[in-house]
Amino acid sequence: INLNQDTVLAAGQSITITGGNTASRPASPTEGMVYYDTTTKQLLTYANGKWQADRSEAILVAANDSTQTEKDAADYVATGTSDQTVINNALTAADPAGSGRKTGKVYLFAGTYTITDSINMPDKTTLSGTGYASLIKFGNVNGLTKNMITNTNTAGGASAATGIVIRDLRLDGDKATNTTGTQYGIYLNNVGDSANGIEGALVTNTWVTNLLTRGISTNSSNYVQIVNNLVYGGGNVGIYANGSRNNISGNNVHDNAAQGIMINGVLYSVINSNMVHTNGTGGGAGSSSAGLSLSGNSSSNTINSNNFRNNGGSNYNNSIYFTSSTSNTITSNTFTDANCSTNCYAINISDAAS
Repeated sequence: INLNQDTVLAAGQSITITGGNTASRPASPTEGMVYYDTTTKQLLTYANGKWQADRSEAILVAANDSTQTEKDAADYVATGTSDQTVINNALTAADPAGSGRKTGKVYLFAGTYTITDSINMPDKTTLSGTGYASLIKFGNVNGLTKNMITNTNTAGGASAATGIVIRDLRLDGDKATNTTGTQYGIYLNNVGDSANGIEGALVTNTWVTNLLTRGISTNSSNYVQIVNNLVYGGGNVGIYANGSRNNISGNNVHDNAAQGIMINGVLYSVINSNMVHTNGTGGGAGSSSAGLSLSGNSSSNTINSNNFRNNGGSNYNNSIYFTSSTSNTITSNTFTDANCSTNCYAINISDAAS
Protein backbone atom coordinates (compact mmCIF):
# COMPACT_ATOMS: atom_id res chain seq x y z
CA ILE A 1 0.00 0.00 0.00
CA ASN A 2 1.45 3.37 -1.02
CA LEU A 3 -0.17 6.11 1.07
CA ASN A 4 0.32 9.40 -0.72
CA GLN A 5 -1.19 11.46 2.11
CA ASP A 6 -1.04 11.97 5.88
CA THR A 7 -2.41 9.01 7.83
CA VAL A 8 -3.85 9.07 11.36
CA LEU A 9 -4.06 5.89 13.43
CA ALA A 10 -7.23 5.81 15.55
CA ALA A 11 -6.83 6.18 19.31
CA GLY A 12 -6.16 2.92 21.10
CA GLN A 13 -5.01 1.15 17.90
CA SER A 14 -1.48 -0.01 17.00
CA ILE A 15 0.75 -0.86 14.06
CA THR A 16 2.76 -4.08 14.22
CA ILE A 17 5.89 -4.46 12.09
CA THR A 18 6.46 -8.19 11.84
CA GLY A 19 9.84 -8.02 10.10
CA GLY A 20 11.99 -11.13 10.35
CA ASN A 21 15.42 -12.39 11.32
CA THR A 22 18.73 -10.76 10.41
CA ALA A 23 19.24 -12.97 7.36
CA SER A 24 15.83 -11.96 5.98
CA ARG A 25 16.41 -8.23 5.85
CA PRO A 26 15.32 -6.74 2.48
CA ALA A 27 18.02 -7.34 -0.12
CA SER A 28 17.65 -3.93 -1.76
CA PRO A 29 16.58 -1.51 0.99
CA THR A 30 15.85 2.13 0.29
CA GLU A 31 16.38 5.21 2.47
CA GLY A 32 13.73 5.52 5.17
CA MET A 33 12.70 1.85 5.13
CA VAL A 34 11.77 0.42 8.56
CA TYR A 35 12.32 -3.21 9.58
CA TYR A 36 11.97 -5.11 12.86
CA ASP A 37 14.84 -7.59 13.37
CA THR A 38 13.58 -10.54 15.40
CA THR A 39 17.15 -11.80 15.98
CA THR A 40 18.53 -8.65 17.57
CA LYS A 41 15.14 -7.45 18.86
CA GLN A 42 15.65 -3.99 17.35
CA LEU A 43 13.57 -1.68 15.20
CA LEU A 44 15.84 -0.56 12.38
CA THR A 45 15.76 2.31 9.91
CA TYR A 46 17.71 2.22 6.66
CA ALA A 47 19.62 5.51 6.55
CA ASN A 48 22.91 6.70 5.07
CA GLY A 49 23.34 3.41 3.25
CA LYS A 50 22.99 1.04 6.23
CA TRP A 51 20.48 -0.40 8.69
CA GLN A 52 20.64 1.63 11.89
CA ALA A 53 19.17 1.25 15.36
CA ASP A 54 18.65 4.06 17.88
CA ARG A 55 21.22 6.85 17.85
CA SER A 56 23.42 8.03 20.71
CA GLU A 57 25.04 11.29 21.70
CA ALA A 58 28.38 9.94 20.50
CA ILE A 59 29.28 8.97 16.95
CA LEU A 60 29.33 5.17 17.11
CA VAL A 61 31.82 2.99 15.23
CA ALA A 62 31.65 -0.80 15.00
CA ALA A 63 34.49 -3.10 14.02
CA ASN A 64 34.28 -5.71 11.30
CA ASP A 65 34.01 -8.35 14.04
CA SER A 66 31.60 -6.46 16.30
CA THR A 67 28.20 -8.03 16.94
CA GLN A 68 25.36 -7.51 14.50
CA THR A 69 23.50 -5.52 17.15
CA GLU A 70 26.46 -3.16 17.49
CA LYS A 71 26.82 -2.81 13.73
CA ASP A 72 23.15 -1.88 13.49
CA ALA A 73 23.53 0.75 16.20
CA ALA A 74 26.71 2.18 14.67
CA ASP A 75 26.98 5.25 12.49
CA TYR A 76 30.03 3.73 10.80
CA VAL A 77 31.16 0.12 10.34
CA ALA A 78 34.84 -0.68 9.75
CA THR A 79 35.93 -3.29 7.21
CA GLY A 80 38.93 -4.78 9.04
CA THR A 81 41.39 -3.15 6.61
CA SER A 82 42.75 0.41 6.94
CA ASP A 83 40.12 1.10 9.57
CA GLN A 84 41.67 4.48 10.35
CA THR A 85 39.70 5.83 7.38
CA VAL A 86 36.35 5.01 8.97
CA ILE A 87 37.43 6.23 12.42
CA ASN A 88 38.74 9.49 10.94
CA ASN A 89 35.45 10.01 9.13
CA ALA A 90 33.66 9.60 12.46
CA LEU A 91 36.02 12.07 14.16
CA THR A 92 35.41 14.59 11.39
CA ALA A 93 31.65 14.20 11.85
CA ALA A 94 32.02 14.64 15.61
CA ASP A 95 34.36 17.64 15.42
CA PRO A 96 32.71 20.57 17.23
CA ALA A 97 34.36 22.92 14.74
CA GLY A 98 33.22 20.89 11.76
CA SER A 99 29.93 20.42 9.97
CA GLY A 100 28.86 17.02 11.29
CA ARG A 101 26.78 16.08 14.33
CA LYS A 102 29.19 18.07 16.53
CA THR A 103 29.02 15.79 19.56
CA GLY A 104 32.76 15.88 20.06
CA LYS A 105 32.69 12.17 20.94
CA VAL A 106 33.50 9.00 19.00
CA TYR A 107 32.90 5.62 20.63
CA LEU A 108 34.41 2.36 19.38
CA PHE A 109 32.42 -0.78 20.09
CA ALA A 110 34.28 -3.92 21.16
CA GLY A 111 36.23 -5.48 18.31
CA THR A 112 39.51 -5.25 16.41
CA TYR A 113 40.29 -2.15 14.32
CA THR A 114 43.28 -2.76 12.05
CA ILE A 115 45.00 0.44 10.93
CA THR A 116 47.86 1.24 8.58
CA ASP A 117 48.01 5.00 9.17
CA SER A 118 47.18 7.54 11.86
CA ILE A 119 43.90 8.19 13.60
CA ASN A 120 43.76 11.99 13.65
CA MET A 121 42.13 13.79 16.59
CA PRO A 122 40.67 17.27 15.98
CA ASP A 123 40.55 19.74 18.88
CA LYS A 124 37.93 19.18 21.58
CA THR A 125 37.18 15.60 20.59
CA THR A 126 37.08 12.38 22.61
CA LEU A 127 37.95 8.93 21.29
CA SER A 128 36.87 6.17 23.65
CA GLY A 129 35.92 2.51 23.71
CA THR A 130 34.82 -0.30 25.97
CA GLY A 131 38.31 -0.72 27.43
CA TYR A 132 40.44 -3.77 26.72
CA ALA A 133 37.93 -5.19 24.22
CA SER A 134 38.20 -2.17 21.89
CA LEU A 135 41.49 -3.03 20.18
CA ILE A 136 43.29 -0.77 17.70
CA LYS A 137 46.07 -2.76 16.05
CA PHE A 138 48.79 -1.89 13.57
CA GLY A 139 48.69 -3.85 10.33
CA ASN A 140 51.92 -4.20 8.38
CA VAL A 141 53.71 -0.84 8.71
CA ASN A 142 57.17 -2.40 8.83
CA GLY A 143 59.92 0.08 7.95
CA LEU A 144 57.57 3.08 8.10
CA THR A 145 57.20 6.05 10.46
CA LYS A 146 53.64 5.87 11.79
CA ASN A 147 51.62 7.00 14.82
CA MET A 148 48.51 5.09 15.86
CA ILE A 149 46.70 8.10 17.33
CA THR A 150 47.82 11.72 16.99
CA ASN A 151 46.40 15.26 16.94
CA THR A 152 45.39 17.08 13.77
CA ASN A 153 46.27 20.62 14.89
CA THR A 154 50.03 21.02 15.47
CA ALA A 155 50.22 24.84 15.28
CA GLY A 156 51.32 25.30 18.90
CA GLY A 157 51.51 28.59 20.79
CA ALA A 158 48.30 30.57 21.04
CA SER A 159 46.73 28.18 18.51
CA ALA A 160 47.81 24.98 20.25
CA ALA A 161 45.66 21.87 20.09
CA THR A 162 43.31 21.54 23.06
CA GLY A 163 40.60 19.39 24.61
CA ILE A 164 41.78 16.02 23.30
CA VAL A 165 40.69 12.94 25.28
CA ILE A 166 41.83 9.38 24.54
CA ARG A 167 40.46 6.76 26.89
CA ASP A 168 39.29 3.20 27.45
CA LEU A 169 41.11 1.65 24.48
CA ARG A 170 43.75 -1.01 23.80
CA LEU A 171 46.55 -0.30 21.33
CA ASP A 172 48.84 -3.01 19.93
CA GLY A 173 51.80 -2.10 17.71
CA ASP A 174 52.57 -5.72 16.71
CA LYS A 175 56.34 -5.21 16.94
CA ALA A 176 56.84 -8.87 16.03
CA THR A 177 55.71 -7.94 12.50
CA ASN A 178 56.81 -4.31 12.50
CA THR A 179 60.48 -4.81 13.32
CA THR A 180 61.90 -1.67 11.68
CA GLY A 181 60.88 1.96 11.30
CA THR A 182 59.53 4.37 13.92
CA GLN A 183 56.14 3.62 15.42
CA TYR A 184 54.41 5.35 18.33
CA GLY A 185 51.13 4.39 19.98
CA ILE A 186 49.82 7.82 21.06
CA TYR A 187 51.74 10.87 19.85
CA LEU A 188 50.73 14.35 21.03
CA ASN A 189 52.55 17.19 19.28
CA ASN A 190 52.17 20.86 20.31
CA VAL A 191 49.15 20.12 22.45
CA GLY A 192 48.32 22.75 25.08
CA ASP A 193 50.27 25.89 25.81
CA SER A 194 51.38 27.08 29.23
CA ALA A 195 52.10 30.67 28.15
CA ASN A 196 48.51 31.11 26.98
CA GLY A 197 46.85 28.85 29.55
CA ILE A 198 45.57 26.41 26.91
CA GLU A 199 44.67 23.00 28.30
CA GLY A 200 46.16 20.07 26.49
CA ALA A 201 45.00 16.45 26.60
CA LEU A 202 43.94 13.54 28.78
CA VAL A 203 45.12 9.99 28.13
CA THR A 204 43.59 7.56 30.60
CA ASN A 205 42.59 3.92 31.07
CA THR A 206 44.40 2.71 27.97
CA TRP A 207 46.42 -0.46 27.39
CA VAL A 208 49.38 0.36 25.12
CA THR A 209 51.58 -2.57 24.17
CA ASN A 210 54.10 -3.90 21.64
CA LEU A 211 55.06 -0.54 20.12
CA LEU A 212 58.43 -0.65 18.40
CA THR A 213 59.54 2.85 19.49
CA ARG A 214 57.32 4.53 22.11
CA GLY A 215 54.01 3.69 23.71
CA ILE A 216 52.78 7.17 24.71
CA SER A 217 54.81 10.16 23.56
CA THR A 218 54.40 13.94 23.80
CA ASN A 219 56.38 16.71 22.12
CA SER A 220 56.26 20.36 23.22
CA SER A 221 52.98 19.59 24.95
CA ASN A 222 51.65 21.22 28.10
CA TYR A 223 48.87 20.58 30.60
CA VAL A 224 48.75 16.95 29.51
CA GLN A 225 47.51 14.26 31.89
CA ILE A 226 48.75 10.70 31.33
CA VAL A 227 47.03 8.83 34.13
CA ASN A 228 46.04 5.26 34.97
CA ASN A 229 47.40 3.62 31.83
CA LEU A 230 49.12 0.28 31.32
CA VAL A 231 52.13 0.66 28.99
CA TYR A 232 54.19 -2.46 28.45
CA GLY A 233 56.18 -4.71 26.15
CA GLY A 234 57.59 -1.92 23.98
CA GLY A 235 60.79 -2.11 21.99
CA ASN A 236 62.13 1.14 23.42
CA VAL A 237 60.40 3.68 25.73
CA GLY A 238 57.06 3.19 27.50
CA ILE A 239 56.10 6.84 28.20
CA TYR A 240 58.08 9.77 26.77
CA ALA A 241 57.27 13.38 27.62
CA ASN A 242 58.52 16.77 26.48
CA GLY A 243 56.80 19.92 27.75
CA SER A 244 55.66 21.52 30.99
CA ARG A 245 53.05 21.30 33.71
CA ASN A 246 52.15 17.72 32.92
CA ASN A 247 50.81 14.99 35.17
CA ILE A 248 52.13 11.44 34.74
CA SER A 249 50.45 9.48 37.51
CA GLY A 250 49.05 6.09 38.40
CA ASN A 251 50.50 4.30 35.38
CA ASN A 252 51.84 0.75 35.29
CA VAL A 253 54.86 0.81 32.99
CA HIS A 254 56.74 -2.45 32.57
CA ASP A 255 58.86 -4.64 30.31
CA ASN A 256 59.89 -1.90 27.90
CA ALA A 257 63.31 -2.54 26.40
CA ALA A 258 64.97 0.79 27.31
CA GLN A 259 63.31 3.30 29.66
CA GLY A 260 60.00 2.87 31.39
CA ILE A 261 59.41 6.65 31.58
CA MET A 262 61.67 9.20 29.90
CA ILE A 263 61.21 12.95 30.28
CA ASN A 264 63.27 15.36 28.22
CA GLY A 265 63.05 19.11 28.70
CA VAL A 266 60.10 18.74 31.07
CA LEU A 267 59.32 21.52 33.56
CA TYR A 268 56.99 21.92 36.56
CA SER A 269 55.46 18.46 36.18
CA VAL A 270 54.37 15.72 38.56
CA ILE A 271 55.41 12.07 38.24
CA ASN A 272 53.41 10.40 40.94
CA SER A 273 52.30 6.94 42.10
CA ASN A 274 53.50 5.02 39.07
CA MET A 275 54.52 1.36 39.13
CA VAL A 276 57.68 1.16 37.01
CA HIS A 277 59.22 -2.28 36.76
CA THR A 278 61.30 -4.63 34.60
CA ASN A 279 62.21 -1.93 32.09
CA GLY A 280 65.63 -1.41 30.53
CA THR A 281 66.23 -5.09 29.88
CA GLY A 282 67.48 -4.45 26.34
CA GLY A 283 71.11 -4.45 27.46
CA GLY A 284 71.84 -0.74 27.11
CA ALA A 285 74.00 1.39 29.40
CA GLY A 286 73.32 4.52 31.41
CA SER A 287 70.00 6.21 30.67
CA SER A 288 69.09 3.53 28.12
CA SER A 289 68.60 1.11 31.00
CA ALA A 290 66.39 2.90 33.50
CA GLY A 291 63.00 2.96 35.10
CA LEU A 292 62.81 6.77 34.87
CA SER A 293 65.23 8.94 32.90
CA LEU A 294 65.41 12.75 33.11
CA SER A 295 67.39 14.72 30.52
CA GLY A 296 67.42 17.88 28.42
CA ASN A 297 67.35 20.32 31.35
CA SER A 298 64.25 18.81 32.92
CA SER A 299 63.79 20.83 36.09
CA SER A 300 61.40 21.77 38.90
CA ASN A 301 59.60 18.42 38.66
CA THR A 302 58.24 16.40 41.58
CA ILE A 303 58.88 12.64 41.61
CA ASN A 304 56.76 11.26 44.40
CA SER A 305 55.45 7.92 45.73
CA ASN A 306 56.51 5.81 42.74
CA ASN A 307 57.48 2.16 43.00
CA PHE A 308 60.59 1.19 41.01
CA ARG A 309 61.41 -2.51 40.78
CA ASN A 310 63.90 -4.57 38.77
CA ASN A 311 64.62 -1.97 36.11
CA GLY A 312 67.59 -2.91 33.95
CA GLY A 313 69.38 -6.21 33.51
CA SER A 314 72.40 -7.48 35.39
CA ASN A 315 74.48 -4.43 34.32
CA TYR A 316 73.75 -0.69 34.17
CA ASN A 317 70.69 -0.78 36.33
CA ASN A 318 69.13 2.59 37.20
CA SER A 319 65.81 3.18 38.87
CA ILE A 320 66.11 6.95 38.27
CA TYR A 321 68.80 8.40 35.99
CA PHE A 322 69.59 12.14 35.78
CA THR A 323 71.58 13.85 33.06
CA SER A 324 71.63 17.64 32.56
CA SER A 325 68.62 18.03 34.85
CA THR A 326 68.44 19.97 38.08
CA SER A 327 66.16 21.33 40.82
CA ASN A 328 63.95 18.26 40.90
CA THR A 329 62.34 16.90 44.07
CA ILE A 330 62.38 13.17 44.85
CA THR A 331 60.29 12.03 47.80
CA SER A 332 58.68 8.88 49.22
CA ASN A 333 59.64 6.54 46.38
CA THR A 334 60.38 2.82 46.77
CA PHE A 335 63.34 1.14 45.07
CA THR A 336 63.88 -2.63 44.95
CA ASP A 337 65.99 -4.86 42.73
CA ALA A 338 66.88 -8.53 42.58
CA ASN A 339 68.70 -8.70 39.25
CA CYS A 340 71.63 -6.27 39.13
CA SER A 341 75.23 -7.19 39.99
CA THR A 342 77.23 -4.36 38.35
CA ASN A 343 76.61 -0.61 38.02
CA CYS A 344 73.49 -0.74 40.16
CA TYR A 345 71.88 2.56 41.15
CA ALA A 346 68.64 3.44 42.85
CA ILE A 347 69.21 7.12 41.95
CA ASN A 348 72.01 7.94 39.53
CA ILE A 349 72.85 11.66 39.39
CA SER A 350 75.24 11.16 36.52
CA ASP A 351 76.78 14.59 35.87
CA ALA A 352 77.65 17.93 37.46
CA ALA A 353 74.85 19.64 35.51
CA SER A 354 72.43 17.62 37.60
